[in-house]
Parts: sequence; C-alpha cells; structure tokens
Amino acid sequence: MQIVISALEHLQAALKGRGALAPDEPATAYLPTSARLAASLSAPAERTRVVTERRDAAMQRLAQLDGLGLAVKLGTVRAAEQAQRADAGAPQPIVGLDGGQVRSFIEWLALDNTLESSQRANHIGRDLVLGVRAVASVCGSADAAAQAVMHLRRFDDVLCRVQAAQIAASATDTPLPEVLALYRVEGDLAMPPSAPSIGDGIPSGRFDALSSIAIEISPDMSHLVLLLHPAARVAGGFDLASSSDEAIHEAALLYWCLQIAGLDELIAQPAPSSASFKTWSAANWTAAGAVPPAGSTAQQLAERRWRAMRETMRIVALAGTRSSALAIVPDDPLLLVAGVLAEGVMLRRRLGTRASLLGGGAAGDLSAGMQYLHYHAGADYIGALIVRALLASLRGHGLGHVALRQALRADLPMTDNLANIETAVTGPAPRRADRDRQTATLLTVWPAAQLWLRDGNRLDLLTRFLEDAKREDLDTWRAHRGNLSRYRQLLSYYQRVFS
Repeated sequence: MQIVISALEHLQAALKGRGALAPDEPATAYLPTSARLAASLSAPAERTRVVTERRDAAMQRLAQLDGLGLAVKLGTVRAAEQAQRADAGAPQPIVGLDGGQVRSFIEWLALDNTLESSQRANHIGRDLVLGVRAVASVCGSADAAAQAVMHLRRFDDVLCRVQAAQIAASATDTPLPEVLALYRVEGDLAMPPSAPSIGDGIPSGRFDALSSIAIEISPDMSHLVLLLHPAARVAGGFDLASSSDEAIHEAALLYWCLQIAGLDELIAQPAPSSASFKTWSAANWTAAGAVPPAGSTAQQLAERRWRAMRETMRIVALAGTRSSALAIVPDDPLLLVAGVLAEGVMLRRRLGTRASLLGGGAAGDLSAGMQYLHYHAGADYIGALIVRALLASLRGHGLGHVALRQALRADLPMTDNLANIETAVTGPAPRRADRDRQTATLLTVWPAAQLWLRDGNRLDLLTRFLEDAKREDLDTWRAHRGNLSRYRQLLSYYQRVFS
C-alpha cells in the first residue's frame, strides 16, 4: 500500500482545479436510496413485479451454488464461527495489536442476518427465496416491498461473493478458502451493484464502504459505485471531461483492482494501463505455473482478461440535488470481481515462493501467512519490514522466540549490520520523508538478510516471529501485521467452512 499512497500523494500535488476526485455531494444525492425505491413502488402491481424479479434472480443464483455444493456450506457459517473461536489450536490474534482481531468471521457471508438496523439484514430475502414467505406477504405497502427488495439485494450479494470467489478459484486452480481470505482482508468482500440494477433504481447493498485509497484525492466508493466529479482532472494525466470512454474505463478498472484485491503493484505500473497489465499479468501467471493452451501466448490471454474486465464497465451520468457526478459501475459484477481476484491470487502465488523472497534459488514455498505478507507489503517493502523485525528480535528480552534471537546474536556480521542502522531506523518518523528515509536505510541491510535467512531454519523462525510475536516484542509495521493476523484467522475459518 505504501507504493500507491506515495504515488498518489505526488498525484495530489499535481491536481489542477480540484482537490479531490469525489463529487460535491454525498453519494446518496446521486444514487438510488431505499426512500426513492419505496416512492417508485406506489403501485401494487409494480411492487409484485420488482420483488418477484429480484427473488427469481436470487433463486437462480442459489441453485447454481447448490449445484457446486456451496449453498449447504454457507448454512454452516455461524456454527463454524463458534467452533473457530472455541478452538485453541486455531490461529489467534496477535496479543496487544490493534487491527489484528477478526470482529466477525461471518461478515458479509450470513444468509440469515436479522440486524434490521444495519445494512446486513437479509432474512426476508432468504425467506422469499426459500418459499417461507410469499411475495404477496411483503407487497402490502411500498415501504414493505422496498424493504424486501433490499433484503433480496443483500441475500444475493452474499451468493455473488462466494460465486465470484469460486470462479476465481476454478480459473487459478486455487482452494476457495484461500481466495476468500484474500478477498476479505484486501477487499472486505466488496460486491458492487450492477449498472442495470442501479438504472432500475435498486440501491447498493453497501453504503459505508471505504475507499482503499484513504487520502484526500479518493473517489467516493461508499456505495461500491465509483463516483467521480465530472470535472476531475490531473495535471499531465487523466482528465475526465476530455477522456475517451475507453480511457475512463481503464482508469476505473485500476481503482477496482485496488478496491477488490489491493493490487498496489498493478497501480504502480507505468501507463498505459492496458499494456502494463498485459506484461505484468502474463509474468504473474507464467511464474505461477499457468500454461497457455496451444495457439495462445500468456500475453494474449492477459490482454483478453483485461479487455473483458474493461468492457464490463459502464459510465452513468447522475444528477444530484445541486450538482452532477459520473458513476463507473460494472454491467457484470461477477466478471469484474472474479477477474480481479484471479489476478490477485496469481500475484500472491508468484510472491509465495522462498525464491521470490530470498532469491538465490531458495527452494520451497513460504507459509500461507508469509505469502500473504509478501503480497500485502509488496516486493519493494517486504525487505524493510523483515529487517526491522530482525532488529526487534535482536534487541528483544522476552521469553518468546528465543531461537531467532540466539541465531542472530551468534552471527556477528549480521548483528553488526543491524546495529549499524539501529539509530537511524528506530526513532520517530512523523513525516513521509522521514519514513521513506527509514525504509531506505532498512533496505540497505536486506541483501545481507536474504543471504542470512537462506540458511537452515532461519526463515521458519522469522515466520513464526512475524506471525505470533506480541506487540511488546515487535511494535512496528502494525497495519501489515494486523492484516497478517486477520488473514491467518480468516483462512483457518474459511477452511473450516468450505474445505
């Protein structure tokens, strides 16, 4: 993430005419809301039509998942959460680390949510799909019909999340739990609404989603619709008013790649996006062992994947109370989400070998947690993170992870390497320039650390330290370790549900 934030901070300095990409008003000024939906359902016949259509679509999707054996597994998510929390042998949150706790394992996957005050309620939708309630029973008033439509939207969104993850899993020959864990930690299981549903006045199932780029120039993604100011422009680059539809679609697709799977590495590639993606994606799939069918090349297949995702984008002009906005939203959310997840999975697989981390022909794969950490930190930052962890271990005094500390202290050249940078990297770094200097200093030791970690079981000792060390023993790179902690817990949970 540091790569992208740094790049976008430079972008922000270059903005001309505007300080943000978001429109002038909140998303609710432009997008369908429950109140507007209810107002459109004043006629009884229209209520019946809309509820029936939404129910039938969800029924069809549920049947598809049932055919894959996944519907019945979704019915076990609550029992699995209880078992997960009771299992002392399951991965546990890092002690003392904020952000490392999974608040809810069933988040966005429960088919029977009754939290009516939240955006998660979907039990009426479930009852309609399963035939427990008749359509007529929820069409007595416009408000009741609108509530039923929203429950059906959220019920269907749960099915779409699992279906998209399954499509990505099949395309990449990856276990479904691994796809879901990456999807949850990096993308919060984001499932955007389709362009046709927005055109039909059906609100999104989410209204408080956060943009993955949490700085000033972020677009509005609160409803999982990419909302932009129609005059948004960047000096020397993207200008919404004068850009072609294809250019807008490509820019939007980059944002979705970040929002859904945290694909920072793709965002950092040079323009044009289509050419960069073709090279980048082909390299990932090839390194991950994917073999193109006869008559095709890896780059041709990458180009087709990019084109399919780009071509599902639609630009919709929306009028607010006192201003306008442009929404870029997919015609086919399943195609978009599954496509982005597949790219994320293959990047994680490329970064998941010991050789990718340590070089020098190191054999074998990283642990699942280290694969994710390499993915999340990125190739340009993982070295700084590891060197800082080695320094913390060297200077530690706790009873845990003694073997790593002893191995470091027994190697005088490595100890000297770490001691030489200690002062420069352990002080406060309130400004980005200070943090960048500290990172650069840490990276000066990374080549030596790579050589050191290739020997014996040192990488395994480091892995356990990064995955389990209490905050008092490793109080640095907290956001990355928090994500690592949640990833390991969620992967274990999804394996419990879907394996």
